[in-house]
Amino acid sequence: MNVLGIVPARGGSKRIPRKNIHPLGGIPLIAHCLRTARQCPSLGRLAVSTESGAIARVVREEGVEVIERPEELAADRTPTLPVIVQVLEELDKTGFSADIVLTIQPTYPFLSVDNVEQSIAAILNRPDIDSVTTVTRPPFHYHPFNARKINPDGTISFMFAEEKRKCPNTQSAPPVFFFGNLYTSWTRTIIEQGSLYGRRSLPLVVSEIEALDIDEYFDLEIAEYVLKREKPHAI
Repeated sequence: MNVLGIVPARGGSKRIPRKNIHPLGGIPLIAHCLRTARQCPSLGRLAVSTESGAIARVVREEGVEVIERPEELAADRTPTLPVIVQVLEELDKTGFSADIVLTIQPTYPFLSVDNVEQSIAAILNRPDIDSVTTVTRPPFHYHPFNARKINPDGTISFMFAEEKRKCPNTQSAPPVFFFGNLYTSWTRTIIEQGSLYGRRSLPLVVSEIEALDIDEYFDLEIAEYVLKREKPHAI
């Protein structure tokens, strides 16, 4: 099996300028996931898709392959799927064909080797499923049943009032999960179904820290604090 890791890392970012190469713990943000991925024995090849020369320089300094991304695939609202497909097409021109593709987001600094290895093992053990997706269980105050909406008259009410009435606390509410930090897909899922997830995706539950996404400066502050701990993945 040829297992390929793809890190989609465009240069544009609004909340944190040059986010993917913003310093975290003394190294560029993207370097955290790259260094983890390079330690994974089951990952046969790793590539970064970017249109940014600055990101490309950092990636090459980390010893990782760069696939140049066309500008039309680097807009704010460009979905991930066509970016992954473009990488597959470029590598296919060189004679390389992947059986399994891991989409690794560059903004998840606490991706672990175990996350990667377990996701690959899970999909290999279940050829009948389309993908494996990491998920994390959020705190109860983030549960969808606690979501409120602002009404036209300025008051607020529960989005799911009946469900909230039936499930008022942590013990009564059904568990929900948020997206983690990577998805592992059969290449056939991407090509034949036009999806990174497909119709049937298995969950791989990871910790809240492992699923931390750097989206705003506050997230960077949390990540800096976590990095100072002896075993960040144990939180």
